[in-house]
Amino acid sequence: MLKTANPHPSPLTPHLSPIWLGAKSKFGLALPDASPTPSQMYAPRGVYFDDDVLIVADTGNHRIMIWHGVPQEDGVAADVVLGQPDFYSEGPNAGGRGAENGVHLPTGVAIFEGKFFVADAWNHRVLVWNQLPTQSNTPPDYVLGQANLREVSKDRGGAVSALSMYWPFGIAYVAGKFYVTDTGNRRVLVWHGLPTAEQPPDLIMGQDDPTLGLENRGMGAAGNTFRWPHDVAGTADVLYIADAGNHRVLGWRGEVADRVADLVIGQKDFVDSAEWPYGDKNASSMRFPYAISID
Repeated sequence: MLKTANPHPSPLTPHLSPIWLGAKSKFGLALPDASPTPSQMYAPRGVYFDDDVLIVADTGNHRIMIWHGVPQEDGVAADVVLGQPDFYSEGPNAGGRGAENGVHLPTGVAIFEGKFFVADAWNHRVLVWNQLPTQSNTPPDYVLGQANLREVSKDRGGAVSALSMYWPFGIAYVAGKFYVTDTGNRRVLVWHGLPTAEQPPDLIMGQDDPTLGLENRGMGAAGNTFRWPHDVAGTADVLYIADAGNHRVLGWRGEVADRVADLVIGQKDFVDSAEWPYGDKNASSMRFPYAISID
């Protein structure tokens, strides 16, 4: 759901009015049709928008939907679809037509410095277009996490390495650094600037070595460990990482490095990782924080 400017604000009609995109039922439940359409979604998990475009990771339909121009009314059909040959097809990797033009449960979408990035989580890769496509079924220009656009195995079908990925759920670009939450490998990959194909990260947070993918570094939760890192946000002064599996958000001030965080939100200290049903329930508790944003 988007919020756009209300042209006729009043005490009863606030300045921001909701716009509903995707499935809608008259009883308030969002239940998608069995077949996808240009205006329906199924379990969307990622969204990006600016003054010119709206982009949605339509996760359950294994596709990316793009609106050129932010919709101003309910139910507007998307202009472009990626990951499927058309708006009426679904299924992982273009319904079995091939990973070169498909996605499998995409979770993150964003535009950074004119390039379009997609966290194609269950294909264990990040797809990159050098510019946002204006036509459907446009293939990516290159890929991170795999050797080519055909390969889709976790960790490239082998052991963990600096170039491999396992469930990359989140992407971010903060203060000139590009981040990928390599969730299945319990680490965060960091590049200085936007990476090119086969470029290893400049920094790995959460593991002692590029060949390791241990939960909480193989020990308990600490200020420099992750269980399931899912998302990144921040400014030039502070970086936040949503560590969903440890039910917390970690924060670093100043230099970004593989070091103990400066603050923790959602837990009482760095070593506590209690989940809500088993820990204290209060205004400072969290349970699986999957997304984070800051402006």
